[in-house]
Amino acid sequence: MIERVIASRSLMIRYEDGDEVLFDITIGMPYKIDELEYCCEIYSNDAMFSGVKKSYGMDSIDCLDYAIQMIDLLSVEFAKGRLLWPDGTPYSRVLTNLKMGWGTKG
Repeated sequence: MIERVIASRSLMIRYEDGDEVLFDITIGMPYKIDELEYCCEIYSNDAMFSGVKKSYGMDSIDCLDYAIQMIDLLSVEFAKGRLLWPDGTPYSRVLTNLKMGWGTKG
């Protein structure tokens, strides 16, 4: 289990046989290994993978970015099923170019 969780997400896998399993993914606080290397831990409970995986980057943001990419890749590679939000709608992370909270007040 991760000591200092900074982000978490609940998802569901629907396997080809129709079985559905809810699971959680958590990301731990990045920590510095050396001047240009950071690490953060990713934890999942059995459905995607069991236990802790590690993500590395050259700074804490890079490390978190790789952690999120790893979650997306692992969800396809390890789940062997369809990834859904807990309410059953299809899971997808859509990147956007909208500026959220940037710029002028409004």
